Amino acid sequence: MDRRNFAFHRSSFFVLAISGLCVSAVYALGALQGASVGQVVALAALVTLIHAPVVAMTTVSVGVSGGLAAAERIRALLDFAGPSDVGTKTLVRPVASLQFDRVWFTHPAPGSATLPDLAGDTGEAATEATIRDLSFALPAGLTTALAGPSGAGKTTTALLAAGVLRPDQGQITLDGTTLADIDPDELHRIVGMVTQDAHLLHASLRDNLALAAPGATDAELVAALRIAQLGGLVDQLPQGLDTMLGDRGVRLSGGERQRLSLARVVLADPDIVIFDEATAHLDPDTENALHRAMSQQFAGRTQFVIAHRPGTIARADVIIRLEHGRLVEETPGSQQTQEIS
Repeated sequence: MDRRNFAFHRSSFFVLAISGLCVSAVYALGALQGASVGQVVALAALVTLIHAPVVAMTTVSVGVSGGLAAAERIRALLDFAGPSDVGTKTLVRPVASLQFDRVWFTHPAPGSATLPDLAGDTGEAATEATIRDLSFALPAGLTTALAGPSGAGKTTTALLAAGVLRPDQGQITLDGTTLADIDPDELHRIVGMVTQDAHLLHASLRDNLALAAPGATDAELVAALRIAQLGGLVDQLPQGLDTMLGDRGVRLSGGERQRLSLARVVLADPDIVIFDEATAHLDPDTENALHRAMSQQFAGRTQFVIAHRPGTIARADVIIRLEHGRLVEETPGSQQTQEIS
């Protein structure tokens, strides 16, 4: 790809340089031959007319070059070998408990876990574990908050809990079954995760919601939006559920994109829900209203909440604090304290 880009820029430079020289030559010859102003202008315009298609042909190569690069990456993705030890077990639902047992995890070196042409090439391998000897259990049917400073390993812990990452040592289990042994489709149905940055497709609102529940009716989609405090969104958009959201949901605000991802998890209806800074872009009033709606929707479900706001953490039944990937404190939250007192 670098060779193609170099060839394009070199050819573009020569085409533009020759064009400029030709126009200069026309003016010089006109002056030397005693041509009138009209003749010189006409000749310069003729050179420009000839030059424009040549420049257009060179710029077409930009699109061709980008297309070839995209095709190479798609081919590399199709050839990329996935994990060979895919689980096959299914569980009896609803699943209630998730447990970490002496889990260690170190992020892999660049290029060793993804496609080589999509990864950075620093040549430096990770040496320090992000998660260190981490053991805890999510109480069934309760809300557990994961707190700690930035870089403590909270998001990595959430990704491990969702099965996106696999531990280097130790085990993560759902109702006693190791995540690696569970069928991936089954795991995705059991564990739902909402991240801080919503990933939206350049597609309609309906299509973006249907990713979580392909067979959902329009009424179910609208009901999920209402629970996510987006009840008026369909009426505001010009084509309703068929409105194209644009690249990465550009037609929506940051808070609307985040709430749309919450509507997805409502449609998916998982047994265990993980919220990783899922309300970071919302104002306090909207967050409180959303919390009440989501608490009612997922009442009795096991919830794992990662947040920095004290109010969000205080609503939890159990609070776990991490520092440098280690568990440093596990305390009852305000809800549990009120029940005990």
